[in-house]
Amino acid sequence: MSESYDSMEAWLASRPECVQKLAAEFPHGTQVTDASGTVFYLLGYTEDDRLIVSPISPFDDYDRAMEERTYVCAEHLR
Repeated sequence: MSESYDSMEAWLASRPECVQKLAAEFPHGTQVTDASGTVFYLLGYTEDDRLIVSPISPFDDYDRAMEERTYVCAEHLR
């Protein structure tokens, strides 16, 4: 396994169960599409059942993806 995968697993193990469940449901690297058809890239999770997403891929431009991030209720994507 890669070091980044191990780091992500260690980080998730230290998070509350609610975050671990979100990560299981929406794995790292997930792309989601909103009602308008815009593709968003998963950046992270919150403890209040929200996903941190961006229309910019963090693999293309991490800083810009973080600047453009928004929070989406996971329920809207289930």
